Amino acid sequence: MSIKVFATGVTGYVGGDALHIILQAHPDWQYSLLVRDRTRLGSIANEYPSVRVVEGDLNSVGLLKSEAAAADIVLHFASSDDAPAVRAILEGLGSDSKTRFLIHTSGAANLLYDDMISGNVGNKSTKVYDDLADIATITSFPDAVFHRPVDKLVLEASNKYPNVRTAVVCPPAIIGVGRGPGNTRTIQIPMLIELSRKRGKAFQLGKGEATWNLIHIHDLSDVYYRLTEAAAAGGGKADWGPEAYYFAEGGELEWGALTKRVATLLHEAGALESAEVDAVSAEEAGEIHPFFGMAAGKNSRSRASRARKVLGWSPKIEDFEESLREAVEVNLKAKVGRMEEIEQGRFPAPAKE
Repeated sequence: MSIKVFATGVTGYVGGDALHIILQAHPDWQYSLLVRDRTRLGSIANEYPSVRVVEGDLNSVGLLKSEAAAADIVLHFASSDDAPAVRAILEGLGSDSKTRFLIHTSGAANLLYDDMISGNVGNKSTKVYDDLADIATITSFPDAVFHRPVDKLVLEASNKYPNVRTAVVCPPAIIGVGRGPGNTRTIQIPMLIELSRKRGKAFQLGKGEATWNLIHIHDLSDVYYRLTEAAAAGGGKADWGPEAYYFAEGGELEWGALTKRVATLLHEAGALESAEVDAVSAEEAGEIHPFFGMAAGKNSRSRASRARKVLGWSPKIEDFEESLREAVEVNLKAKVGRMEEIEQGRFPAPAKE
């Protein structure tokens, strides 16, 4: 019997790349793909007869419910903060007694909270959140933490729907060119490139010691692939339920080191007059762009122990030098900047309750 998959966010960066490898591995499964604009799927629907295009968005709660009810596995790559959409998906999955699976996408911005409370900017934190050793803390973050309200809905779903088995994938900053049909570029690195070019000089917050994990998009997709394989096998060796929280990281870089490398690459390409980097305050960074004032001077450090242990996963790319070079080259060749794409709406909508 063919596995039925319902997926959202498949024309996005993460969803598109993950779908790419899942489709290649299992072209015979039945896929329902939620899209606002079917043209952004490119030729996928023609190449894979098992694909059915479902036109709608995360506001189409009735559609989300009915598609989830017909699926064995739901891959939710769209907004990590849309609570009504997730409730509709869970209601559909829980509409009968059949065992069904939800693999939900969150994000490691939740780990910025400590620095937001302390006011730390630009200084390195010693705290690294391990998704096995620190799972009790991770699954009890306060609701003020980024993504926490929806994470909680997913992790606690089995209390209301005993047949539904869930997992949360929590990626950090992602790097690399995606293989999906729609957006193939990440967010943070292109923003740094474009804003540095706009102001004529790269910048870091304070000492530039705040540290984030990075992961290559192909390695991240491998986590989704392995979880999907486990779900198709009835759960496999994967963890599901209240503690099924999966970080995904291939290493880490201090923001200052990352910025210095990007500035050097831009200078070598003739896109900046100098490879020098300005140290700015949070207030100054916020004037450059809200994201940098809010996030780039804070720490988000995690350890993906769960995926390594239960999925047998390990990242293939742990040196990000070539990925950074690729990001600069792709950005400089692009006809439309990543920030312009975001302004045009090719970015998850704000949190909705």
